[in-house]
Amino acid sequence: MVERALVLGATGELGEAVCRSLSAAGTRVVAAGRRADRLQSLEAAGLVAEHFMADLAQPQAILDALESQHFDLLVLCTGATEFGPFCERPWDSIEREMSADPVGAAHVLHAAARAMVRRGSGRIIVIGSTAQYRPAPRLAVYAAGKAFLTSMAQSLALELRGTGVSITCCIAGPFGSTFANGARIPRKAGAGTAKRVAAAALAGSANGRAVVYAGLGARMRAMAYSGTPNWLLSRMIPPGKRPS
Repeated sequence: MVERALVLGATGELGEAVCRSLSAAGTRVVAAGRRADRLQSLEAAGLVAEHFMADLAQPQAILDALESQHFDLLVLCTGATEFGPFCERPWDSIEREMSADPVGAAHVLHAAARAMVRRGSGRIIVIGSTAQYRPAPRLAVYAAGKAFLTSMAQSLALELRGTGVSITCCIAGPFGSTFANGARIPRKAGAGTAKRVAAAALAGSANGRAVVYAGLGARMRAMAYSGTPNWLLSRMIPPGKRPS
Protein backbone atom coordinates (compact mmCIF):
# COMPACT_ATOMS: atom_id res chain seq x y z
CA MET A 1 0.00 0.00 0.00
CA VAL A 2 1.12 3.55 -0.77
CA GLU A 3 1.14 5.53 2.47
CA ARG A 4 1.98 9.02 1.15
CA ALA A 5 1.67 10.31 -2.40
CA LEU A 6 2.38 13.64 -4.07
CA VAL A 7 0.14 14.36 -7.05
CA LEU A 8 1.23 17.17 -9.38
CA GLY A 9 -1.36 18.67 -11.68
CA ALA A 10 -4.03 17.70 -9.18
CA THR A 11 -6.37 20.51 -10.29
CA GLY A 12 -7.00 18.90 -13.68
CA GLU A 13 -9.51 16.14 -14.38
CA LEU A 14 -6.84 13.43 -14.45
CA GLY A 15 -5.13 14.70 -11.31
CA GLU A 16 -8.43 14.69 -9.45
CA ALA A 17 -9.14 11.13 -10.62
CA VAL A 18 -5.73 10.02 -9.34
CA CYS A 19 -6.35 11.72 -5.98
CA ARG A 20 -9.74 10.09 -5.72
CA SER A 21 -8.38 6.60 -6.43
CA LEU A 22 -5.46 6.95 -4.02
CA SER A 23 -7.63 8.40 -1.26
CA ALA A 24 -10.12 5.54 -1.63
CA ALA A 25 -7.23 3.10 -1.15
CA GLY A 26 -6.26 4.77 2.14
CA THR A 27 -3.29 6.80 0.86
CA ARG A 28 -2.52 10.15 2.44
CA VAL A 29 -2.51 12.42 -0.62
CA VAL A 30 -0.69 15.73 -0.96
CA ALA A 31 -1.99 17.66 -3.96
CA ALA A 32 -0.21 20.40 -5.89
CA GLY A 33 -1.53 22.52 -8.73
CA ARG A 34 -2.06 26.01 -10.08
CA ARG A 35 -5.71 26.60 -9.10
CA ALA A 36 -6.31 27.42 -5.44
CA ASP A 37 -10.08 26.93 -5.68
CA ARG A 38 -9.74 23.40 -7.07
CA LEU A 39 -7.15 22.46 -4.45
CA GLN A 40 -9.40 23.73 -1.67
CA SER A 41 -12.33 21.77 -3.12
CA LEU A 42 -10.26 18.58 -3.18
CA GLU A 43 -9.34 18.96 0.47
CA ALA A 44 -12.90 19.94 1.47
CA ALA A 45 -14.16 16.77 -0.24
CA GLY A 46 -11.71 14.68 1.76
CA LEU A 47 -9.79 13.56 -1.33
CA VAL A 48 -6.48 15.04 -0.18
CA ALA A 49 -4.92 15.55 3.23
CA GLU A 50 -2.80 18.57 2.27
CA HIS A 51 -2.32 20.86 -0.70
CA PHE A 52 -0.08 23.64 -1.93
CA MET A 53 0.12 25.89 -4.96
CA ALA A 54 2.78 24.87 -7.47
CA ASP A 55 3.76 25.36 -11.09
CA LEU A 56 6.23 23.12 -12.94
CA ALA A 57 7.52 26.17 -14.80
CA GLN A 58 8.80 27.40 -11.40
CA PRO A 59 9.14 24.14 -9.47
CA GLN A 60 10.89 25.31 -6.30
CA ALA A 61 7.86 24.67 -4.07
CA ILE A 62 7.71 21.10 -5.40
CA LEU A 63 11.44 20.59 -4.91
CA ASP A 64 11.15 21.86 -1.32
CA ALA A 65 8.31 19.42 -0.61
CA LEU A 66 10.31 16.50 -2.02
CA GLU A 67 13.28 17.45 0.14
CA SER A 68 11.38 17.99 3.38
CA GLN A 69 8.77 15.21 3.17
CA HIS A 70 8.71 11.48 2.52
CA PHE A 71 6.60 10.32 -0.41
CA ASP A 72 6.16 6.71 -1.49
CA LEU A 73 4.66 7.78 -4.81
CA LEU A 74 5.00 10.78 -7.12
CA VAL A 75 2.46 11.24 -9.92
CA LEU A 76 3.00 13.84 -12.66
CA CYS A 77 -0.37 14.59 -14.25
CA THR A 78 0.91 17.45 -16.38
CA GLY A 79 -0.90 18.34 -19.59
CA ALA A 80 -1.13 20.92 -22.32
CA THR A 81 -1.60 24.55 -21.32
CA GLU A 82 -1.69 26.19 -24.76
CA PHE A 83 -3.16 25.26 -28.12
CA GLY A 84 -2.60 26.79 -31.52
CA PRO A 85 -0.31 27.11 -34.53
CA PHE A 86 3.32 27.31 -33.41
CA CYS A 87 4.12 30.45 -35.44
CA GLU A 88 1.02 32.28 -34.22
CA ARG A 89 1.84 31.79 -30.54
CA PRO A 90 4.02 34.40 -28.82
CA TRP A 91 7.42 33.03 -27.83
CA ASP A 92 6.91 33.67 -24.13
CA SER A 93 3.94 31.26 -24.07
CA ILE A 94 5.99 28.59 -25.86
CA GLU A 95 8.95 29.13 -23.53
CA ARG A 96 6.70 28.89 -20.48
CA GLU A 97 5.16 25.63 -21.69
CA MET A 98 8.60 24.14 -22.34
CA SER A 99 9.83 25.38 -18.94
CA ALA A 100 7.10 23.30 -17.34
CA ASP A 101 7.08 20.25 -19.56
CA PRO A 102 9.64 18.87 -20.16
CA VAL A 103 12.21 21.02 -18.26
CA GLY A 104 10.39 21.48 -14.95
CA ALA A 105 9.08 17.92 -15.02
CA ALA A 106 12.60 16.57 -15.58
CA HIS A 107 13.89 18.67 -12.67
CA VAL A 108 11.22 17.23 -10.38
CA LEU A 109 11.88 13.69 -11.61
CA HIS A 110 15.58 14.11 -10.84
CA ALA A 111 14.91 15.33 -7.30
CA ALA A 112 12.29 12.68 -6.57
CA ALA A 113 14.34 9.79 -7.96
CA ARG A 114 17.44 10.83 -6.00
CA ALA A 115 15.48 11.04 -2.74
CA MET A 116 13.80 7.68 -3.33
CA VAL A 117 17.07 5.96 -4.27
CA ARG A 118 18.63 7.21 -1.03
CA ARG A 119 15.74 5.63 0.90
CA GLY A 120 15.81 2.48 -1.21
CA SER A 121 12.14 2.60 -2.19
CA GLY A 122 9.58 4.61 -4.09
CA ARG A 123 7.46 4.79 -7.23
CA ILE A 124 7.02 7.46 -9.90
CA ILE A 125 4.32 7.79 -12.54
CA VAL A 126 4.47 10.06 -15.59
CA ILE A 127 1.65 10.45 -18.12
CA GLY A 128 2.49 10.15 -21.79
CA SER A 129 0.24 10.69 -24.79
CA THR A 130 -0.52 9.01 -28.08
CA ALA A 131 0.08 12.46 -29.61
CA GLN A 132 3.82 11.88 -29.15
CA TYR A 133 3.79 9.13 -31.79
CA ARG A 134 2.51 11.29 -34.63
CA PRO A 135 2.64 14.78 -36.10
CA ALA A 136 0.46 16.98 -33.89
CA PRO A 137 -0.36 20.26 -35.61
CA ARG A 138 -1.40 22.97 -33.13
CA LEU A 139 -0.04 20.85 -30.27
CA ALA A 140 3.59 20.69 -31.36
CA VAL A 141 5.15 21.73 -28.03
CA TYR A 142 2.88 19.46 -26.00
CA ALA A 143 3.60 16.40 -28.18
CA ALA A 144 7.35 17.05 -28.14
CA GLY A 145 7.34 17.40 -24.35
CA LYS A 146 5.45 14.13 -23.92
CA ALA A 147 7.89 12.34 -26.25
CA PHE A 148 10.79 13.64 -24.13
CA LEU A 149 9.27 12.48 -20.85
CA THR A 150 8.29 9.07 -22.19
CA SER A 151 11.80 8.46 -23.50
CA MET A 152 13.31 9.62 -20.21
CA ALA A 153 10.96 7.43 -18.17
CA GLN A 154 11.84 4.33 -20.20
CA SER A 155 15.56 5.00 -19.78
CA LEU A 156 15.20 5.65 -16.05
CA ALA A 157 13.20 2.45 -15.62
CA LEU A 158 16.34 0.57 -16.66
CA GLU A 159 18.75 2.78 -14.69
CA LEU A 160 16.75 2.33 -11.50
CA ARG A 161 16.60 -1.47 -11.59
CA GLY A 162 17.80 -2.94 -8.33
CA THR A 163 17.43 0.34 -6.39
CA GLY A 164 13.93 -0.35 -5.03
CA VAL A 165 12.60 2.56 -7.11
CA SER A 166 10.39 2.16 -10.16
CA ILE A 167 9.04 4.54 -12.79
CA THR A 168 5.98 3.92 -14.92
CA CYS A 169 4.88 5.84 -18.02
CA CYS A 170 1.17 5.58 -18.77
CA ILE A 171 0.32 6.34 -22.40
CA ALA A 172 -3.10 8.00 -22.59
CA GLY A 173 -5.26 8.61 -25.63
CA PRO A 174 -7.74 11.47 -25.88
CA PHE A 175 -10.15 11.83 -22.97
CA GLY A 176 -12.60 14.48 -21.86
CA SER A 177 -11.00 17.43 -20.08
CA THR A 178 -11.50 21.16 -19.73
CA PHE A 179 -8.56 21.81 -22.03
CA ALA A 180 -9.70 19.32 -24.69
CA ASN A 181 -13.21 20.71 -24.65
CA GLY A 182 -11.98 24.30 -24.85
CA ALA A 183 -9.70 23.44 -27.75
CA ARG A 184 -12.57 21.55 -29.44
CA ILE A 185 -10.51 18.37 -29.75
CA PRO A 186 -13.01 15.78 -30.98
CA ARG A 187 -13.76 12.63 -29.01
CA LYS A 188 -13.54 9.52 -31.16
CA ALA A 189 -14.45 5.88 -30.70
CA GLY A 190 -12.26 4.25 -28.07
CA ALA A 191 -11.59 7.52 -26.27
CA GLY A 192 -10.94 7.05 -22.57
CA THR A 193 -11.86 8.85 -19.39
CA ALA A 194 -9.74 10.42 -16.68
CA LYS A 195 -10.87 7.67 -14.30
CA ARG A 196 -9.67 4.94 -16.67
CA VAL A 197 -6.33 6.64 -17.24
CA ALA A 198 -5.81 6.98 -13.48
CA ALA A 199 -6.69 3.33 -12.91
CA ALA A 200 -4.32 2.13 -15.64
CA ALA A 201 -1.46 4.29 -14.37
CA LEU A 202 -1.82 3.22 -10.74
CA ALA A 203 -2.24 -0.47 -11.61
CA GLY A 204 0.81 -0.37 -13.89
CA SER A 205 2.90 1.26 -11.19
CA ALA A 206 1.76 -1.26 -8.57
CA ASN A 207 2.82 -4.07 -10.92
CA GLY A 208 6.21 -2.50 -11.66
CA ARG A 209 5.49 -1.94 -15.34
CA ALA A 210 7.73 0.52 -17.20
CA VAL A 211 5.09 1.37 -19.83
CA VAL A 212 1.34 0.83 -19.74
CA TYR A 213 -1.50 1.98 -21.99
CA ALA A 214 -4.71 3.56 -20.72
CA GLY A 215 -7.02 1.13 -22.43
CA LEU A 216 -7.23 -0.63 -25.77
CA GLY A 217 -7.89 2.61 -27.66
CA ALA A 218 -4.61 4.15 -26.50
CA ARG A 219 -2.67 0.97 -27.28
CA MET A 220 -4.15 0.73 -30.78
CA ARG A 221 -3.46 4.40 -31.53
CA ALA A 222 0.13 4.11 -30.36
CA MET A 223 0.69 0.99 -32.44
CA ALA A 224 -0.95 2.48 -35.52
CA TYR A 225 0.95 5.76 -35.31
CA SER A 226 4.26 4.03 -34.59
CA GLY A 227 3.83 1.57 -37.45
CA THR A 228 2.79 4.11 -40.08
CA PRO A 229 5.53 5.84 -42.12
CA ASN A 230 5.81 9.52 -41.31
CA TRP A 231 5.19 10.56 -44.92
CA LEU A 232 1.85 8.74 -44.83
CA LEU A 233 0.89 10.14 -41.43
CA SER A 234 1.66 13.63 -42.72
CA ARG A 235 -0.74 13.10 -45.62
CA MET A 236 -3.42 11.73 -43.32
CA ILE A 237 -3.19 14.70 -40.96
CA PRO A 238 -3.51 17.99 -42.88
CA PRO A 239 -1.65 20.94 -41.27
CA GLY A 240 -4.84 22.74 -40.31
CA LYS A 241 -6.69 19.77 -38.85
CA ARG A 242 -7.18 19.61 -35.12
CA PRO A 243 -5.39 16.55 -33.69
CA SER A 244 -7.30 13.70 -32.07
